[in-house]
Amino acid sequence: MDLSTLSIEIGAAVLGLLLLVLGILLPPGRKGIVGVATIVGLIALLGLSLVAPGRSGSFFKGLYLNDDFAHFFEQLFLFGALLVVTMSVRFSRRFGDSRSEYFVLLVFSLVGMMAMAGANDFLTLYIGLELMSLPLIALTAFDKAKERSTEAGVKYVLLSAMSSAILIF
Repeated sequence: MDLSTLSIEIGAAVLGLLLLVLGILLPPGRKGIVGVATIVGLIALLGLSLVAPGRSGSFFKGLYLNDDFAHFFEQLFLFGALLVVTMSVRFSRRFGDSRSEYFVLLVFSLVGMMAMAGANDFLTLYIGLELMSLPLIALTAFDKAKERSTEAGVKYVLLSAMSSAILIF
């Protein structure tokens, strides 16, 4: 199995882990660097996906495919995540020292989207869907100071649990 064709997905997961460690190691007043590091990492991943020609392959006995369709959606998700992160750098200042976790959750949700794009089996699609939605649930309830944010997070958890149960059934 040649894991070089999964370099974009692995790179996004590693970027999320590196941002998590960076957010832990930075002093409280310097957490804004994580937003800039996220932008730089996403640009690097997008550039790598644009210059990596013909990455295709089947993994895990056909459960995961990396073909032109998946490659297109990976690039689309990377571009969308780059736009969201770029627009939310100033917005994230209102979260204070928690802003590094905001960007980490965005990147981990991106990993779930990429997993869904390459899914060739229902189980892989479901795992990608859950990997995408769990960080989004946390982002929905991220602003702990507002009661509406917490309420929205609880509603999202309930809706996600019910729809997930119906989907599995």
